[in-house]
Amino acid sequence: MKNVAEGKAKIIVPEESVSRNSCVFYNPGMAHARNAIVSFMSVFRKKADHDLVVCDPMAASGVRGIRLLKEVNGIEKVVFNDANPEAVELIKNNLELNKIPKEKYEIENKDCNLLFLERKREFDFIDIDPFGSPVNFLPNVWSALKKDASLAVSATDTGALSGSFRSTCENRYGVIAEKTDFFKEFGISTLVQTVVRELAKHDIVFSPLFSHTQHYFRVVGLTQKGKEKTHKNLENISLVSYCPECYSKEIGVLEKCPNCGKPNKIIGPMWVGKTKDSELCDEVLKDMISRGFRDTKDIYACTQEIDEPFYYDIHKICKNLKSEVPKLSDFFEKMENNGFQISRTHLSDLGFKTDAKIKDIEKILKSKL
Repeated sequence: MKNVAEGKAKIIVPEESVSRNSCVFYNPGMAHARNAIVSFMSVFRKKADHDLVVCDPMAASGVRGIRLLKEVNGIEKVVFNDANPEAVELIKNNLELNKIPKEKYEIENKDCNLLFLERKREFDFIDIDPFGSPVNFLPNVWSALKKDASLAVSATDTGALSGSFRSTCENRYGVIAEKTDFFKEFGISTLVQTVVRELAKHDIVFSPLFSHTQHYFRVVGLTQKGKEKTHKNLENISLVSYCPECYSKEIGVLEKCPNCGKPNKIIGPMWVGKTKDSELCDEVLKDMISRGFRDTKDIYACTQEIDEPFYYDIHKICKNLKSEVPKLSDFFEKMENNGFQISRTHLSDLGFKTDAKIKDIEKILKSKL
């Protein structure tokens, strides 16, 4: 065992703790996600105006729940759960190490689907963070959510979600995938639509608040009960026509690319609605900065990003056009001067979002910037 400090938590974890074969999983690479959720929960608590009951259904070392209890005011209780008895013992030890009062937590040793069904409408926030895909843990989570709550979902099967393993993506998520120039957004969109459709079966709306990706895809959102709202929300899921030749992207089904005339690939269904709430992201960003968290680049980008469903990779487009890659600042200025909205994306350093079509982008890139 070794001692680890993260945020205000001090925990004990196994020497080898970042592989599926570890007796208890702890990944320091997820510290950014935990930093973001600490700040989000601080903002969420203020908006909720009541103390929050939290569920960490795959708690492993317990670091996330311990950090929430130590770093966020207004957490009434955290329910730590893990199906692994060794993890349960480690959670107990780490709670004692951090001097967490016993009235502030419960510990369960169950399959998380069973936990969700037993703890009906109990939780203000649930964080599903498995090793691999979350699909087996989504069907019953609705049961444990309060009427107005928040849900975070992570996935580390990035190859399937982003389209590299097409058959796995279709089998696991029900989505027809292709390799694309916006594969990180495709992965986030696939994850969001999976959560949206699963909760919609129970007339629950899932509204994404922010997302980020490293070796994982992750989305955090609000959940609300309502049949009409659910039906409206499902309108944000659509098939998309994608041209692998010129990178054109169109919502709906088009046999041929309207830009180059080549056959389109039909991908999806995928989420084409908003993937973040800019105002909330700004509040989360300010909270992260106030706490001294340095890894704020993607949350900052969320505050600046326009609400368009697809990003483009400027290097790939320029390679197609056999032209030099311009300074992004010059390109953005020219796009804006031509009446288009444009912004960076938090999902790719080389990506940009715009309301322009690919033909308009190509025309401006071909002109002298």
